[in-house]
Amino acid sequence: MSSACTTTRAPAGLIRQLRAGLAARRRAIPALAFLLLSLLASRSAADPGQILAPSLGRPVFVAPGAAFPVHLVTTRPEPGVRWALVPPGRSGGGIPLQVEVAPGAEAGPVRLRVPAGVPSATYDLEARVAGEPLRVPHCVAVGPLPSTIRLVHLSDMDLGDLTAPRFDRQLVDEVNLLAPTAIVCTGGYLSPDRSGDRRAWQQLIADLRQFDAPLIMAAGQGDNIAQYSSLVSPSPVGLVEIGRYRCLVLYDHDGAPLAADAGQLAWIDRQVQATPPDSLTLCLANRPRPDLLRIWHERGVLSERIAAGRIGVWLAGGHTDWDGQAHAGLVAAARPLLYLQTHQASSATLGGATGRPHYRVLDLTPQGATLIGDGSDPRRRASLPVGLLTADLPGRGDGAGTEAAFEIRNGHAFPADGLQVRVRVARTGTAPWCLGGTIVEQTAYERFWECRVRCDVPARGLLRGLVGTGPRTWEPLQVSAVPSADRMLVDLSVRNPGAAPQRVQPEVRLAGQRLPVLFPRGSGPDLVVPGGGVAGLRVDLTGVRVAAGRSELQVYLHGTPVLIPYRLPLE
Repeated sequence: MSSACTTTRAPAGLIRQLRAGLAARRRAIPALAFLLLSLLASRSAADPGQILAPSLGRPVFVAPGAAFPVHLVTTRPEPGVRWALVPPGRSGGGIPLQVEVAPGAEAGPVRLRVPAGVPSATYDLEARVAGEPLRVPHCVAVGPLPSTIRLVHLSDMDLGDLTAPRFDRQLVDEVNLLAPTAIVCTGGYLSPDRSGDRRAWQQLIADLRQFDAPLIMAAGQGDNIAQYSSLVSPSPVGLVEIGRYRCLVLYDHDGAPLAADAGQLAWIDRQVQATPPDSLTLCLANRPRPDLLRIWHERGVLSERIAAGRIGVWLAGGHTDWDGQAHAGLVAAARPLLYLQTHQASSATLGGATGRPHYRVLDLTPQGATLIGDGSDPRRRASLPVGLLTADLPGRGDGAGTEAAFEIRNGHAFPADGLQVRVRVARTGTAPWCLGGTIVEQTAYERFWECRVRCDVPARGLLRGLVGTGPRTWEPLQVSAVPSADRMLVDLSVRNPGAAPQRVQPEVRLAGQRLPVLFPRGSGPDLVVPGGGVAGLRVDLTGVRVAAGRSELQVYLHGTPVLIPYRLPLE
């Protein structure tokens, strides 16, 4: 939830009272409060406590130098609680956080300030209570809060099913390459026969922590609520804020229908009323049918609530993409809200899934969502299968060398922009440079630089880039299109900004097809570009068939230290 977080001391006597009276009070306690009281009642006096917020499934997003709220419940006096961010892959040695408590407040609200200059990453949060560590994994996302964010949606996984025995590491690599701000999951994580197994949940969490981005996780019908509340989020309902973006996580499935949960409906109404005017709200729910929209529609307030809450996207659970037919009338009544259902994110073949993991990518602005993919109708756009977007970093990757190469392949029929790779190069007296991409963040360690490199790769294209700290002895050639009187011919100009001549072998592609290249008389298949000079090429489009709309020529110049896809738009 988004209320102010505190550090709460729960006396051992209260714990005993809760244990004694919890069953009798069950019907009188709202569902969300009951979950929190259950957590307290399950703890012994020897237990140092639990960090309730942030959590794995309700992360916090904070810029370096800013502060975020926490909620720690403990049975012990806590004047000496020490807090730290633990970097990914580390067991200790965290970044200390400054504790800020409101003046005169004996217990909260408590906020933790992140030091300026902390590298962008998703960190574990650790508290030491009376010398004993409490840790919540993968719950604090440190980095600038951009005006545009990218989300990846993962739907049901059903891990442990005969057709999905384990987590797909290729899914992790591909999603990390897309560099989302957050990953949103709509439940159905384990097969029903494993959902009550704590070890299965612990393995799931270990798998999910391989993602670079934090996770916002809804609970579904097959998700054991006790394990979910203990390891993912204390409550299956909550609000996560990413700057101006708000994500309402709902608890709605056949076993716990939203229509029967008056407390959750009242909470949703309060969140709608509190929506800032410059924000965009997303709703996550496991049930494919958007029952909240149905309830509002029956009450005659659907359009009013969508507008007041600035609800722009609804992400639903399920095994397949939405067919455009189920609850189509309700979805149409909710426009301009964008309703999306995404194919299963594992190899499970349940409910009509293909057996190939899929995911969905959305780029958001406060005005709405843009789906990454192909297809003419954005409301029916298919989710993306794993395996068509890959990255390779040859070499040891330990930052020992002064140059490090990377290669990205895009097998999709649409451009893949905003991709990111992490590359390490040895520290020298020279700041890191990059050919083929843009360094968006660089972090200095004792022996190496770690660079986060942003790249754009065209449809069915390839990019080979280079990061270095040694002398930069080569400058990329520059390619541009020259207007031609003949629409079936494209003239290209290749300029060499360096002093030394360069010999290259041009390759031109359009919509995945290689095009005939016409060289100047006396040259070819090599093109020699003199230092400080220009050479010309001509491309023949005769006989090439492409889909209607805007297309891109891709020009590759082989024989250079990198392979940069020059993208030239064709109308």
